[in-house]
Amino acid sequence: MRDRRLLSAAALAILIVVALPPASHGDLNLQLMGDTAKVTWTINASQNMTAFTHTLIYPANISTTLTGSELFAFTSALQASIQQKVSSATVSDIVVHISSNSASLTCSDNCAPQWLNATAQFAVHEPLKTIIGASLYDLSWKQIRLDQELTANNIDFNGIGKYLAPALLPFLQAQSSSSSTIVTVNGKPARLATYQSLTNPIVLFDTTSLTTPINQWSHTQDIFSQSQTWTSPQKGGFNSSAIQRLTELGETVITRYLTDATYHTQITTPLNASTQGNIIVLRSSGWDQLLLAAIIAPLGLLVGASILEWRVTGRTRQPARKGGKTRERDGKQQSR
Repeated sequence: MRDRRLLSAAALAILIVVALPPASHGDLNLQLMGDTAKVTWTINASQNMTAFTHTLIYPANISTTLTGSELFAFTSALQASIQQKVSSATVSDIVVHISSNSASLTCSDNCAPQWLNATAQFAVHEPLKTIIGASLYDLSWKQIRLDQELTANNIDFNGIGKYLAPALLPFLQAQSSSSSTIVTVNGKPARLATYQSLTNPIVLFDTTSLTTPINQWSHTQDIFSQSQTWTSPQKGGFNSSAIQRLTELGETVITRYLTDATYHTQITTPLNASTQGNIIVLRSSGWDQLLLAAIIAPLGLLVGASILEWRVTGRTRQPARKGGKTRERDGKQQSR
């Protein structure tokens, strides 16, 4: 009985309270066809820090598709960022949708998280350079950062850093009086003296973390869809966390507060493409059919050889006929 009480006490010694927003999910997908990359950039940001700070981090109650001067500002910022890497690239067909909810400023327990969703679709055209029958598309512009204030309904949705900094301040003040609170921004420890330098640069549209050259990304091929895909080992976006640890009467309570707006990046090309650093090399149009034939031909030879072997083996295994005739009836063998 005493052992059971000890086990029960140990089980209650650490109580973890998880106050997490839903898992953030988004994607940056680039599909290259000839001299144009079609891009779909989806960011699903979420946060549950409002339950502690009682302040919002994302602009609230937005649901709009950018038009007029707001779309022009987004287009100009995107064009400028891409041309910093590839001066000949041009952006077109831009559609941007922004939506968000609001979180309760009075709730402290089991609170609904706040979210901010953004989707940008556009095309990036680039004059191809041709070398010995191959065309080169420069994807160095994959590291995009929109530094400008970008608005929807006259509310800045891009400069997240200025919203995040005051939201982290209560956690940092608790940290200064006790070592029980750990605050990080993009994986780096934050302190009262350093947090603003970490939060101020944060913007919603930012892929500068994609530092690995494309030829080192994970790579898959699909011969049936005639396409191949490269996936970045790094995620785009941002995140921050505040983990509180409070011990009272022998019981430890751990509460996690998070902001998260990270996403994966993939590039899809035809089979006639290869990579050299951040350059996509597109070979002549018949190369993908030759590759497909090179893959299928050995399979055909293997199947043919198997059929031939089966026929030859079947013939050599036929039993010799001795004595009377053999007849088959109803699956039974009779001999006379």
